[in-house]
Amino acid sequence: MSSTTRLFAAAFWAALAFAILMATQPQPPIFHEQLTDKGQHLLAFAALTLLARLGFPRLHWSLLFLGLALAGALIELLQMIPAFGREASWADMGTDLAAISVVLLVSEPALRLTERRGSGF
Repeated sequence: MSSTTRLFAAAFWAALAFAILMATQPQPPIFHEQLTDKGQHLLAFAALTLLARLGFPRLHWSLLFLGLALAGALIELLQMIPAFGREASWADMGTDLAAISVVLLVSEPALRLTERRGSGF
């Protein structure tokens, strides 16, 4: 594993921990006033997927999809715990899955192209 790949892998784990922490806060900070809840989910899972794809380039896309989908499901399950003061939503989970799917659909051909050229991560 190259140092760049290790850096992306570490960034993925840090971002995932941050996403879970923010998702379990009763009143998470607002990062941008015009970014809706669905926008936050979209941005978070697009970033997580890209970091995962770059941090774990040898993993098959389906394993990344499954792992990230489980992370999204875990967040929604945690939000069902009354002590967190949050509310789970199927729509949030759908947004997470859409973001994961789009990033994987775009990144897979790009990853294969860089591997063929010998300049993979």
